[in-house]
Amino acid sequence: MISIGIDIVKIERIRKMCDRYGYKWWVRFVGCEKELIDAKVRKNVYETLAGKFSSKEAYIKAVSKYIKKPALKDVSILHDPEGRPIVISNRKEIYSNQLQLSISHEKEYAVAVVLFSD
Repeated sequence: MISIGIDIVKIERIRKMCDRYGYKWWVRFVGCEKELIDAKVRKNVYETLAGKFSSKEAYIKAVSKYIKKPALKDVSILHDPEGRPIVISNRKEIYSNQLQLSISHEKEYAVAVVLFSD
């Protein structure tokens, strides 16, 4: 079975969250410190975080049919040595090799698609 999830995020929304709460909101509610460090070394930290957020939402949509209560913190979005985004699942029911991810940015938006195959 194959399942697809897609999500789009306005980059400005992520910037406002960072301005209002600092970067700690990311670690507390959305992801992990490693993701934040990964984003801070990129050209545009807000664009990168928006891509990661959108990826997490797409992940939830792709796997929600197969696992109970998927959450943003269930998955880490990092980059491989070549700079490609990768999905690392923290759930025992989902293996990272079952997931494929594509992220794109255009002006004000970040969009992500996650493909899950069991």
